[in-house]
Amino acid sequence: MQVQQVRLYSSKNGKENAVPEISIDNMYPVQEEIHSMSYKKVMRNVPQSIVLLTSAMFQTDTNSWLKRGVTCSSLLSVSLKPPILSFCLNRPSRMHDLLLQSQQFAINILGKHQAKLVDLFSSPAQDGLDQFLGIPHHVSKEGLPVLFDTPVLLCKTHCAHNVGDHSVWYGMVTGTLHENKMVEPVLHYYGSYHDIGERILTVPRCVFTQGPVISRLQIAWHCIKRHGLEGSLYCMKERFQKQFQSKEKDWHETIAMFYLKKVSIALKAEQNSEQTFEEFLQKNNNLVNLNDHLLHHYSVELISSPEAKEKYVPPDQKPFNSLH
Repeated sequence: MQVQQVRLYSSKNGKENAVPEISIDNMYPVQEEIHSMSYKKVMRNVPQSIVLLTSAMFQTDTNSWLKRGVTCSSLLSVSLKPPILSFCLNRPSRMHDLLLQSQQFAINILGKHQAKLVDLFSSPAQDGLDQFLGIPHHVSKEGLPVLFDTPVLLCKTHCAHNVGDHSVWYGMVTGTLHENKMVEPVLHYYGSYHDIGERILTVPRCVFTQGPVISRLQIAWHCIKRHGLEGSLYCMKERFQKQFQSKEKDWHETIAMFYLKKVSIALKAEQNSEQTFEEFLQKNNNLVNLNDHLLHHYSVELISSPEAKEKYVPPDQKPFNSLH
């Protein structure tokens, strides 16, 4: 199998750089039937969001637009600067041929209320029949069919190449529609359609919840030993900015105080001013799992709120009266 040469934009200088041709012939010889079946079985565990890919081209012989749509479960964001996405299409296909001519397309992000469209556009398009007949949609100024009240990415073809039995297409995003609308996507998982389900309870992403906990604990321990609990918050923020190059948006006031209060409780229980941080941590090794304890004291709604990020708010689940 040969992979066609692809030209992509370099993020460093904005100029085109050729990606070397690569060949994977005889790299890993496997029995094709077994490899494909095993591959499919494992990939069924990967939920894939389903979108509607649409394109159109004006036909001068009929003085009309040829419009096509096909469901796609391989959409990926490739680059932000410039904004480039990718998807895969089976070959041969009518959409593949249309994209070669039109060089433009739209990505419609389907919501679960549009799940019936998945099967409709999964079936092969028939000549002479309008796939969009009876489907609420409008035509963009570029001539692309887009669904009503649906988040849409408008794209120009950036490049394409063939890999195995599929073609990989890259699109430059040139515009968006309904970008502020939030939909509950349709997911393909284990051969059927699903919604995204319940939210998994996690602590907010901030400078405290990314990276080793021990280094954060050491800063809290140092600041309390030096300034006491009342004067330790400013010290901690200053140390974080220097040590982790953290910015204001990464700071979380309530989680900072959570660390300080937990370390302060442990220090009071020890009452040993001569011990080192390593000795302190050895006796209080449960503090290593401090981020897991956070949701024992705070609800996800409160700890994730803008108010809790900007200023300290007391716990709404369990008070700070112990190490646990």
